[in-house]
Amino acid sequence: MKMADIDCRLESVGFPALGTGNLNYPPQMVAKCMMEAIVEYIEQSSRTELRKVHIVLYPDNRRVCQVSYGLIEVGQPCHPID
Repeated sequence: MKMADIDCRLESVGFPALGTGNLNYPPQMVAKCMMEAIVEYIEQSSRTELRKVHIVLYPDNRRVCQVSYGLIEVGQPCHPID
């Protein structure tokens, strides 16, 4: 996000839910990590050009979509993969 914001001065950026397909990372963990990183960056940035952050999901992966859509209310920190 820092590169998109500061180096490129973008107003929007998109992040794919990497690892939830063939790598089989748990969708809930991936979604939480993504949201945590976005919120943390926005909260710590005194000035940002970013206005939109898109989380890109493959629509056929219903589990990832369900977890991601419900995540905003969850607000729990993510845990790294061992």
